[in-house]
Amino acid sequence: VNNKPMIAIPAYLFAIAFPVGAYFLTESSAIYFLLAIAGGMFVYLLLLMGVSVFSKGKTSFVCISEAFVAVVYITVSMTSLSLLRYFDRECGVWMVVLAFMIAWATDTFAFATGKLF
Repeated sequence: VNNKPMIAIPAYLFAIAFPVGAYFLTESSAIYFLLAIAGGMFVYLLLLMGVSVFSKGKTSFVCISEAFVAVVYITVSMTSLSLLRYFDRECGVWMVVLAFMIAWATDTFAFATGKLF
């Protein structure tokens, strides 16, 4: 992906823009921000499909799909953490900590259960 700027540059822009945008979000503009995320991901998918078609086989489908999944997974998850943190300014930090504690607890108990069986 690093040697393919048509794939990498929009990915970096999304990775910067969406979490920063979540910081400045207000309750009245939340739905527009979520629509912007969905629209941005759709446009990025169309761009990747165009790169795949016009590269004449130089860019594989595996490279395109890995780039899209990585951008969506990382960008949307980090943006969701930002939304969780900044949407409720009073207890947002505790919601983020709770989300991590729940993930760690379920992983720990899944490991312990797997070891027992």
